[in-house]
Amino acid sequence: MILLTEAAQEQIIKLCHSSLDIGIRLEVVSGGCSGFQYKFSVAGLITEDTEKEVIIGAEGAALFVSHTDAVKIDGSTIDYVKELMSEKFVVTNTNSQCCGCGKSFT
Repeated sequence: MILLTEAAQEQIIKLCHSSLDIGIRLEVVSGGCSGFQYKFSVAGLITEDTEKEVIIGAEGAALFVSHTDAVKIDGSTIDYVKELMSEKFVVTNTNSQCCGCGKSFT
């Protein structure tokens, strides 16, 4: 199970409300010093691939994740954090170890 916090849901709704996008897509891609990293992008249209993805979140706050990637982040919490100099989605994955720079995981 993947948990999408209220702050993350609100941000997805805000991003999609200002455009015709249907949600946010989260992918686990190769890279970084530990092997994998998270990639967030806009999900613009419903396609055959979109219909095969896991959808997380409440009505209007759709986060799309492929079944393969959902297994890698099972048990994670996805939050939206506002800091002094930045705002970002943050994935807390208790089943992985993060590298020293905090950008990738194993």
